[in-house]
Amino acid sequence: MPLVEGERRDLLEALEDAWEEWQAAQNFFSEAADPDLVDQAIFRLEAAERRYDYLWKLFRQKYKGE
Repeated sequence: MPLVEGERRDLLEALEDAWEEWQAAQNFFSEAADPDLVDQAIFRLEAAERRYDYLWKLFRQKYKGE
């Protein structure tokens, strides 16, 4: 079933990208000194965390028990 394996690989890659995006957002938030950037940093951090959580949940639902 190469298609299923390809889907799994794609989802893992998306999950890894989301993790890296989340880490970058955390770094941006921790370094945001300008008050005008704090709101942007919070929004970016929350969005990245939600994307990662969504992909992790999707991965667990599709591939639990493997």
